[in-house]
Amino acid sequence: KFMETYAVRLKEKLASVVEPEVDCDSPKVLFNLLEKGDVKYLVVINDNRTYDERVGQYKAVLGKLLPQSTTVKIKRWGRRNLFAYDMLERKPLDINRAGDAYEFVVELTKLGGKIIALYPRELGGMEVETGTAIKAGATCVIRINMQDDGGAPLSGLQPLDVTITDAQGARNEFSGYDCARNGVLNIDFVAALNDEPGRWTVSARDLTAGLTAAAEFEVVK
Repeated sequence: KFMETYAVRLKEKLASVVEPEVDCDSPKVLFNLLEKGDVKYLVVINDNRTYDERVGQYKAVLGKLLPQSTTVKIKRWGRRNLFAYDMLERKPLDINRAGDAYEFVVELTKLGGKIIALYPRELGGMEVETGTAIKAGATCVIRINMQDDGGAPLSGLQPLDVTITDAQGARNEFSGYDCARNGVLNIDFVAALNDEPGRWTVSARDLTAGLTAAAEFEVVK
């Protein structure tokens, strides 16, 4: 309580000097704001602590986290629109305009935090591009494109889960987690000489908003 009281006093003193870029209605939330291109990534950390069952009787350590709901306010955004995505649940958040600021609610569990991606344009779609036929042993490029709602490449970084399955439905070693940069991910793919020929599939899942896309190609000897 003492620390919270000091924090409130400090905030009042600084209110006319420094305007925070991010604020919320709870003194028990911590923030870290990262940036890449036109996109910002807000790490929201739950610090709503109480005494736990193990040593709580001594009133010395706040060792237990409690869930809480907080309204986050983004100030000094400087863009016409804001779209927020919960990257752990892979879904958009409802945005309210409050003067020059934007507000949205974040539900924090007792496990601790969220990562919110802040975009100036809404995520529109994604597509997977491959050649129609890929020769075993040769290198080819599998390209994953992500666009905003206007069809332009996204800014920032977009984590992806990419799965490549062979003609028998087995997962290929080129599958895994990767990251698109400014809406583009290029994968230098090589089908091994002893891989089964036939129809292969590439599927991609966006880890920001849950978008998906897939394409097929033929592996030939």
